[in-house]
Amino acid sequence: MTKKCQKAVWGFKRSTALTLFQKHLQRKEGESNAMFLKRGRAEYAALSVLEKQKLAREAATPALPITLEEKKKYLKQLMEQLKKVQSGHRFYHKTTYNKACTTVQNISMQAAVAQEYEQAEEVEGNENRDIHVLSDGTWMTVGFSSQVGVVTTIGMKNGKVIDTQAKSKVCKSCDSWKKQDPNSDKYCAWAAPHAADFTLTHEGFSGLMEASGTCDIFKRSVEQYKLRYTGFVGDGYTNTYKKVSDSMPYGRGGQHTARG
Repeated sequence: MTKKCQKAVWGFKRSTALTLFQKHLQRKEGESNAMFLKRGRAEYAALSVLEKQKLAREAATPALPITLEEKKKYLKQLMEQLKKVQSGHRFYHKTTYNKACTTVQNISMQAAVAQEYEQAEEVEGNENRDIHVLSDGTWMTVGFSSQVGVVTTIGMKNGKVIDTQAKSKVCKSCDSWKKQDPNSDKYCAWAAPHAADFTLTHEGFSGLMEASGTCDIFKRSVEQYKLRYTGFVGDGYTNTYKKVSDSMPYGRGGQHTARG
């Protein structure tokens, strides 16, 4: 990225965070617009680096919508925002595009889960909010030496994706910073917000990424969708079924996972 593009990106982030900061300021009695904005800029400049970064993240990450109409409105806004991104600002384009894809993915999976439960309830008279799923893993490279893998779970009835879990044995950002002094201000400013973007999620044999990712998906099903995955169909890799059963994601006595 050129220096000109970098300045444009960071200028956008600063202005967005400053706007969010000024929304929380209280206007003093008799204070003009110019004085109010000047005071806001001065107070924002006095914030620490971490406080400014926190504001920038809040400004760049709007809350997920709740109602269907809000979801449609938010998706429309995201698509319009993507169209406005200048091709020269590659970093801004990538981050904005990734956020849009994540939001669309979450909304799509929520709709797939609702449809899957309706179909399961209609066919089986399901009253316990239990559904059957299929799960499989894939890796970035052939063989079990890959550094990255992804597990996908789909509904048995509608065949739509309801959850995914990425597994990685590396964190590129950490690798690029490991030669820096961990006690320096620059390193601390990077490390604090990096926890949310940490990508090292797997250690050990790459072939176990499928089992580990499937366990993660099962364990969060109640919190995420208020559903239990009590039926499980795999591709014959029995280690995955055993790992899920041993993890008892729904507690002792609540585990009824079947293998197909």
